[in-house]
Order: sequence, then structure tokens, then C-alpha cells
Amino acid sequence: MKRSMNLPIFLFSFITVVLSACGNSQTKAGPDYTCTDLRAARGNIVQKVTSKGKVKPKEIHYLKPATEGRISEILVQKGDIVKKGQPLVKIIRNPKFQSYFDETRLTLKRTYLRRKSLEKQLLRYEELYKEGLVALVNLEELKISLEEIKLKEQVALERLREIERKIGKKINPYASDNEVPDVTTAYLKAPVVGTILEIYSQYNENIGPAFQGPNMLRDRRILAMADLTRLVLTANVSELDINRIQPGHSVELRFESFPDKTYSGKVRRISSFGTAQPLTPAEQMNGVSGLSRFEVLIDPDSQDIKISSGMSFTASFLVREKQDVLTLPIGSLISTEQGYFVLAREGTSYAKKLVTAGISDENTVEITSGLDEKTIVCDRPLAFLEGEALRSTTGNSSFVGKLPGFSRQKTLK
Repeated sequence: MKRSMNLPIFLFSFITVVLSACGNSQTKAGPDYTCTDLRAARGNIVQKVTSKGKVKPKEIHYLKPATEGRISEILVQKGDIVKKGQPLVKIIRNPKFQSYFDETRLTLKRTYLRRKSLEKQLLRYEELYKEGLVALVNLEELKISLEEIKLKEQVALERLREIERKIGKKINPYASDNEVPDVTTAYLKAPVVGTILEIYSQYNENIGPAFQGPNMLRDRRILAMADLTRLVLTANVSELDINRIQPGHSVELRFESFPDKTYSGKVRRISSFGTAQPLTPAEQMNGVSGLSRFEVLIDPDSQDIKISSGMSFTASFLVREKQDVLTLPIGSLISTEQGYFVLAREGTSYAKKLVTAGISDENTVEITSGLDEKTIVCDRPLAFLEGEALRSTTGNSSFVGKLPGFSRQKTLK
């Protein structure tokens, strides 16, 4: 009894919804399922790999301590422009270094005097040996003693050369005490003309191999500097695309500082190793994870670009090109399990037509077979099919042939 009472209520609700929908259709425009006719046209297709890049100094100099000691004074600030050879940091060397230097000089002095004495003695022994006044065994023992002292002197000289490399000065190994340079103070000097990019150390900080810890590594950098008049363009390319790029490939460059201009360049070098970097939003949406990126060095064709270190740009690498081929907009193709189709005009409606697709760029796809320049196709086949699906429920569809298993277009290669 309840079922018979509910049926009129259901019918009334259904009719109300339908009438309401009809009324809304008169006041609010619905989806556009129409098609615009177009023909395949001959043109060029250029495949590109796009990535972000930065303008960087051609070479960054990271200055490290050549000796142990303590920073007595930092003579520059971040952003300062310095000359080649200009002192940047004053360092007071470890007292042990002075002791090491004094000991080396004392050893040199002793071995030098001893060598000179033995050389004179050897000359005398050789004369006496000729006269039969000295035994051969005594002469040979003296020669051995002389070779031993020469070896000790050579070891001391090598130690002195090591000290010279650390202090950056030449030292006369046999100079008097008054002629010996001061080794207690050292200066870290600029290797080139450039700008101070970063200062990592601070006043009174211990530096050098003897001082290690979480913030004091064996190769601890004191500061970084670079010549900002010598800049390079570097782009980071995903490992998914890096094999498509080769040295010599052309590159289109768009700088964020000059959005209305496009510059050209060439790939100079590709890094042989990749580094892990954050994913782009598009990679995150596609479920990509754990990608490495490779640094690509780019030479601009024009040297008149007013670029500065730190500027961002977009690089489009031209990896493949086909000229004078038959093309269609990518949106005019449908991908199905059987391949690619277009909706070709037949009379007043459309019918599916199988085509073979070649390479594609962002907007256009190459048609290698199945179509000629005279054939008219639908520019929005997916929208048209959705509209036909709705019209088929009322029996008003005029579409010739079904297209089972069609899906929205997949990426064309």
C-alpha cells in the first residue's frame, strides 16, 4: 500500500526536476559541444626541453687557510670589490709554527756548517791518501759521513720550502737572523680581481687542520670571491630529459628581468654528474620522485645582454625539428586503444578516421599518414563526442560510427 502512495510523489518530484532544468537552460548557457572545421596544414615542428636557470660567476674562488692560526682581523666586508693581491684576512699563526720554523733554521745552520767542514776534511784526506798517509777505510768513512749530513740538510731544506708555501714568501735558508722574515703574521690575499661573495669565518676564530669540529673542517673556507664581470648561464635539466640535449644545441633564453625579449645561445657543456634538487610543481602532480638534475652550461650568442649574477631565466633547448610536414593541433586528435583518430567531415556530420602521429611540440602534432590537406576535421573532437553522447539519449545524434575506448589525449612524442 505504501509503494502505491509513494509512486505519485516520485513522479511529481521527477517532473519538477526536469521542468526546473528546462527553465534553467533558457536562462543559463550550457557547455559548448560544437566543432569548428579545420584542415591539416604544412608547417614546422620544434621539440623543446624547458628548464629554469641562473646567472652565475664563471669561477668562484673559495679561500682556505694555508696554515694553522687565529684570525686577528677581517679586512673586507661582503660585497667589497678587491684587487688582485689585496690582503683580505690577517692571521696570527700558531706558536707551534714559529717553533717549527726556528727548529728548521737551526737544523739547516748546523748541517750547513757541518757539511762545509766535512767537504774541507775530505779534500785533505784525499791528498793524504795519495801520499799513503791515510788508510782507504778512513777515506770511505768520511765520504759516508758527508753523504749523511747532506741528506739531513736536504730534509731541512724541504721543510723550509713547505714553510715558504704556507707564508707565501721566499726565505734564504742561510740568511742571518736579521734577514729572516716575520712568520708569526700571515695575510690571506685575493687571487684575482673580484667581489667578496661570502665570509664564513669570524674574528678570533681558530683555523687550519689542527682545529676540527662540526663547524671547523679540515678544508674550512674562510671566504668566497669571484670576478662578477665574467658570468655564465647555467640551467638544471631533469635526468628524464638530459639525454636529449647535446653540446652545440640551440637554446632560447627568456630572462625574468627582460620578459619581452628572447635571446639565443648554444649548449657549451653538460655536467657528467647529477644532484638531487626539489621537484617542480608539474613533476609533483605527475607523481615523480627522486629525480636528479644536471647542470648545463650555456653560451649566449650575443654579449650585449645586460645580465647580473643571480638573475633567473628560462631555457628552451631545441632538441629536434621537422620542417614542412603535415600538422594538426594536438587537441584535434583522440587517443584510443587502437591508436590515434580524428573526426573527419562526412556530409553534415563526422566519422572517425585512423591516423598515424609523428613528433609533436607543445601545440602541434605531425601527421605521417591517414590524412591529407583536403580532409576537413573537427577541432574539438572530445567536446563533440560528449555532446553526441548526451544527444544520443534523445535519439538526435548524427555521428557516423562509434569510437569505443576513447580517452583524453595522452602525451605525444
